[in-house]
Amino acid sequence: MVALASYITPGADWLIISRYAVESSRKGVVAAVGVQSGLFVHMSIGALGAVSIMSASPKLFSVLQCLGAIYLIYLGISVFREKSTALGDDSNTAIPIRYSTPYRQGLIANILNPKAALFFVSILPQFIRADGNYVLQVIILGLVDIITGLGWWIVFVAFFSIISRKLGSDIFKYYIDRTTGVVLIAVGLAFFAEIYLH
Repeated sequence: MVALASYITPGADWLIISRYAVESSRKGVVAAVGVQSGLFVHMSIGALGAVSIMSASPKLFSVLQCLGAIYLIYLGISVFREKSTALGDDSNTAIPIRYSTPYRQGLIANILNPKAALFFVSILPQFIRADGNYVLQVIILGLVDIITGLGWWIVFVAFFSIISRKLGSDIFKYYIDRTTGVVLIAVGLAFFAEIYLH
């Protein structure tokens, strides 16, 4: 339940996955797999205990926040730079997005997400037994979280794909793209503000 609650809370992963889900359910799922792959990286680091070291070093954590903020702003700007067919552009000149693009964006965004790293420091340890194997428990609980999240994202993608078909894919995608771009930039700037205010 704790893992599911963390996914239901909107964040940058929502924006990236929903953006591709309105284009096609397959690309939405690929983006979701990228996001969950980022969690796999955090889980692997957490199993080695390196996440605890990072959380104990404010400077290192701030560097991760800065990188995450920069990447979110980059993604937001790239949305406005992409050619859209929604408002009557020639579809023959549109540049198709490869499946590697949504995967890469989801992967990098979650690797650079400090809140995802903190999950394996502040929440996951509460479910670890002191008399058990620490690494094995982190891996098992981490895999449960990743699989739970993937199930949630599949439902999430299906919902957005249905809404996209009902409202008209091109126009709906255009406004989702623009909204996603604005919010990603805003979230990135908010990360910077949080860093400097602390």
